[in-house]
Amino acid sequence: VTPSAGALGSLTASVSTDTTGTGLGGVVSWNYSVADTLVEYLAADQIKVETFTITLDDGNGGTVDRTIDLTITGTNDAPTATNLSAPETYIEDTPLNLINVVISDVDSAIVTATLTLSDPAVGSLNAATSGAVTSTYNTGTGVWSAVGTIANVNTLLAGLTFTPALNFNGNFTIATNVSDGVATITGSKAVTGTPVNDQPGFTATDPPAVGEDSGLQSLANWSTFNPGPADESMQTVLAYTVSDVSNPSLFSAGPTVATN
Repeated sequence: VTPSAGALGSLTASVSTDTTGTGLGGVVSWNYSVADTLVEYLAADQIKVETFTITLDDGNGGTVDRTIDLTITGTNDAPTATNLSAPETYIEDTPLNLINVVISDVDSAIVTATLTLSDPAVGSLNAATSGAVTSTYNTGTGVWSAVGTIANVNTLLAGLTFTPALNFNGNFTIATNVSDGVATITGSKAVTGTPVNDQPGFTATDPPAVGEDSGLQSLANWSTFNPGPADESMQTVLAYTVSDVSNPSLFSAGPTVATN
């Protein structure tokens, strides 16, 4: 058996019925095999023809050649991707560069990558451009998408950043999806938030004027304490510190602010 140039598989042949000498000939059986990895590059319906020449020898100097053409028709192979379900952890009010999702596809040059926040209110994903591909993000649906060559889409995925909404530190998920237009693979990222204590605040007004030698003065409800965002509403004042009094000599005892 002689393969043609560029043949990827192999063909074996054997005489299964031998009637040599009767003039009736015989039966030759053959078997063809090829490794899947060698033909995965074929796109759906793409064709490759393998040609083999079988030479039959009767052992007495007589030979005959027969050519066999084998047609291999490609089918679509699904894309593959790393880290579709890799967990993520972010810090409140701090953007997070997501763990890289890296896409591969043996028979498709163009892919679509889609990431969807389980709740659009938790924050946003950044849009950017790589080569001829520009990603998009819909703030209403929480859907990020990029369509184009694998290299450009992978570059956009490598630079993908989640920015949490102000003062948000909750947990949520990001659904991941990669498609070559025929086959789709999916995943889900569990995202965990780490809270950060926010600076408290308070409002106050200027105290009323008092006369000299008026003695101890007390002003109720002079300030209003603001503990911060909603998730810190249970916090209370530990202490007020009065500093930078412009003329401390006016006071027999420095001013203080009660926590209540």
